[in-house]
Amino acid sequence: MIEEASACDFSLEHYDFILKKALQEGYSIQSLEQYFDRPLDPVLLLRHDVDVSIQYAGRMAEIEHRAGVRSTIFIRVHAAEYNPFSRQNYQCLRWLTDEGFEIGLHHEVGVFPLPGSTPREQLQRELTVLTAVLERKVRAATVHLPKHVRYTLDPSEFADLGIEYEGGAALFNEGGVFMSDSNRLKKPECLCRMLGKAPKILSTTHPVWWNRVDEDVDRMRSFLLGGN
Repeated sequence: MIEEASACDFSLEHYDFILKKALQEGYSIQSLEQYFDRPLDPVLLLRHDVDVSIQYAGRMAEIEHRAGVRSTIFIRVHAAEYNPFSRQNYQCLRWLTDEGFEIGLHHEVGVFPLPGSTPREQLQRELTVLTAVLERKVRAATVHLPKHVRYTLDPSEFADLGIEYEGGAALFNEGGVFMSDSNRLKKPECLCRMLGKAPKILSTTHPVWWNRVDEDVDRMRSFLLGGN
């Protein structure tokens, strides 16, 4: 048995508690890739959208690794605060892929267009960059800042470029509950309190909130909406 959490805060300690409680409640914890290939039930699906730091995602992945579970981590290639191919980030990404974590593309098609590129060309360029860094096929993609998308690509265009599934696909949501921490708000409630209430949960976290406990939400929102 694990002790009940003293507070539903944004801390790595609480994230560790959530994973332990999920396993205790009988959930299988899977990445999107694992669920796509072999769905289990009941299940907690782990997805991280990395807006500002691969290292923050790495810290959460280390907790998952100790718990014996894996997640899907969506990486941007246009982020102002991190370069996927910097020495430190490259080493982190190699460790993640070597240990069985899934790396997907957090694309910006329809949000921040690339001058001189069609939406399809932009997606292909972003995908080419991430594939080159990882030296392996990227199966998943999801859009950055989805509430600010001005246009979308047809699903067939993703498939043509080798993307097998999107982070928000019906497969991962149907018959389940979508949990998010966008703008540092736990919606619809803290994940630790949802466990046991639904047989299928898709948890989407943004590692910045779990690592920068004093980060100003309005500042971060303005920063990201500025294309950074």
